[in-house]
Amino acid sequence: AIENWVHMGVDAMIISPLDPTACSVVCNQAIEKGIKVLCNNYELENYDFWMYIPQYDIGYLQGKTTAEWIKAHYGDEKIQVVGTNYDVLPSVVDRTKGYMEALAEFAPNAEFVRTATSTDATTGLEAAENFLQAYPDLKVFIGHNDGSCLGALEAFIAAGKTDPDKYLLAGVDGMQEALELIDSGDSIFQITVDQAPIPMGRTLIETAEKLVNGETVEKVLAYETTAITKENVKDFL
Repeated sequence: AIENWVHMGVDAMIISPLDPTACSVVCNQAIEKGIKVLCNNYELENYDFWMYIPQYDIGYLQGKTTAEWIKAHYGDEKIQVVGTNYDVLPSVVDRTKGYMEALAEFAPNAEFVRTATSTDATTGLEAAENFLQAYPDLKVFIGHNDGSCLGALEAFIAAGKTDPDKYLLAGVDGMQEALELIDSGDSIFQITVDQAPIPMGRTLIETAEKLVNGETVEKVLAYETTAITKENVKDFL
C-alpha cells in the first residue's frame, strides 16, 4: 500500500507501523520524494511527525487501576492474577512490563502467576480456559487489549465466575462493547484504557495539512491516556 502511495505521488501519508522495521525502508523512499510521513503509535526510522501514547504508560495505568480494584475488594488478601501479552511485537512489549510493575507496586498481595499471548477473543478465550483450569481460585485477568478480555469473559461466564465484586477483567482500547459492559454495572469486565483514537485521528489530519502547507510543527507529540471504569465510562460511550 505504501509503495502504491509513493508511486501515486500523494502529498502525505499517515502510517501506524506495527512492524516499524519493515515499513521504514519504503517510508524513507517516500520522504526522499518529498512526501510527508506521519506515524501513529509506533516510531519509524525517519518521519515528519510522530504521535503516540507510551506503551509502558498504557500498561502501567491499566495495572495501577487493577491494583486499586484489588485493594478495594480484597485488601491485603493474597489473590492470583494472570495476564496476556503480545510480545511478538517488540513495539508493545513495554505494555506488559507496565502493568506487571504497577501491580507489584500498588498490590503486592496480588500474585501474578502466568501470562499468555493473545490479542483477540479467540485466543483470549483459550488462554482464560487454560488459566481457570490451572488456577481454580483465579480472581483477575489483565488483557493485552479489550479483544482478549472479551474472549476471557466467555470462559469466566462458563465457569460461573460472574460476580463483579469477586472477579475482574481489565483491558485496553475502550472498544464500544467493552464500554457497554463496564456501563452495565453487572459485568466482571470493569476496566479498560482509552487510547484517544478520535482526538489523535483529528490531530494527525490537522498536522498533515500543516506539513503539506509548509508550516512548522513539533516533530513528536506524546498523548496522555485515561483509565475507564464505571465512574467515568459515560464520558466515553
